[in-house]
Amino acid sequence: MEKARLDSYLFDRGFCKSRQLAKTLISDGFVFVNSEITRKPSFHVSDKDKIFVSEYPKYVSRGGYKLEKAFSVFKINAENRECLDIGASTGGFTDCLLQNGAAKVYAVDVGRNQLDSSLLGDERVVSLEKTHVKDISSKISETKHFGIITIDVSFISLEKVIPFIKSYISSETDVICLVKPQFEIGKTNKGIVRDKKDHFTVLCQVASFIEKENLFVAGADFSPVKGGDGNTEFLFYIKSFDTGYSPDFKSLVEKARTAGR
Repeated sequence: MEKARLDSYLFDRGFCKSRQLAKTLISDGFVFVNSEITRKPSFHVSDKDKIFVSEYPKYVSRGGYKLEKAFSVFKINAENRECLDIGASTGGFTDCLLQNGAAKVYAVDVGRNQLDSSLLGDERVVSLEKTHVKDISSKISETKHFGIITIDVSFISLEKVIPFIKSYISSETDVICLVKPQFEIGKTNKGIVRDKKDHFTVLCQVASFIEKENLFVAGADFSPVKGGDGNTEFLFYIKSFDTGYSPDFKSLVEKARTAGR
């Protein structure tokens, strides 16, 4: 009997709504082949094999859970709001925004063919692939303001991103960005930043830059999900005005460290 890649098999047989979701399920250890966890999407199977999916994720990628926590902690409502998702990738943030009632999401990413097919087929999603944030004004008028702006970027500092989205921020805009220490201080120990002093330094550094851009940190917490490389990440809530919030980054770093044990 002809064999097929496991990710293709799951999609073709209706286990998953997209091949990308199938890859995520496999990589995260939710797929069993003949009673054993198989983490390789390229693993070949046939109809003779017993395939079992133990759990289906709520979002197309783990990023959705990061934004979900931000909505809960920072009390943000996405209902009927137009949103801008910078660094959309497969669409975890975009998916979370839609599931929380967003009217429209502009999904921006410098890559191509990454956004999950289930999102590409959603009329509420405007996919802007192959678009660097510095060129975003060529795709979206700078006179436009968004209800929510999310930022989840890799291999680039937030200092290279935030200046280009400022024109889309009004007093009503809620900005949520993922702070990734490994991309703010350079590669340390193959990109894994473990020292809590480095975490503290990064949080202070990013917050200081945000203030220099005449924006304000209105809330901060740690991400409930670590990055794919095992790095601890943090969530910043940003507003265009001073809310009176005073961050305690030392406590936050310690809280993240304790939660990660």
